Amino acid sequence: MNRNFDLALDASGQAYLNLELELRQQVQVDSSLAQALREADTSHADLVARVLARVILDWSGPKAADFKAALDYLDYAPIRLKKTAAGFPSPMGIESYLTLHFADRVAELLAVRLVKEEGWPRWKVVGILFYLQAHKLTSTTSLVLRFAIETADAEWRTFALEAVREIHDPDLGAKLALEIARARRLKRAVPAEVKKLAE
Repeated sequence: MNRNFDLALDASGQAYLNLELELRQQVQVDSSLAQALREADTSHADLVARVLARVILDWSGPKAADFKAALDYLDYAPIRLKKTAAGFPSPMGIESYLTLHFADRVAELLAVRLVKEEGWPRWKVVGILFYLQAHKLTSTTSLVLRFAIETADAEWRTFALEAVREIHDPDLGAKLALEIARARRLKRAVPAEVKKLAE
């Protein structure tokens, strides 16, 4: 697989965003990378990598306008609402706006960003989890599970696990086993609440 893709799979924060942008630019001029990403989308052992490959390819397709508009909205929402009584967007408002304007078309992108970006405020994390829960795409299950394992915030983990339950993924057991195995391989603790999903 492409070196930048492998790096992006393990990266987070600004390092991830830089690599994602490089891959998005590269795939437009490199047909071999596009083919490698299509293969990763269907056969990579890491289910998160499959979604990441698909999102990078989608940036070059008809979803690109929606991706950009959704990210612009998330950047603009706190500025617009700064002077309101609450002072920040409501998570339910975030979910409602995204659903109204994009249906489920940006779910995979935002699931990837939920796992990969850093420093998100509560309204954004919870709003995106509400949005993923509302659309119940089984392709986002592994990403939400990974977020639930890796987040240090107990409240966010609770929302993530509720989203996982509401997705009703028939392959939840297998996906959970893969994410737990990955966490153990990386010597990361697996929260007890995540383990209970297997019961």
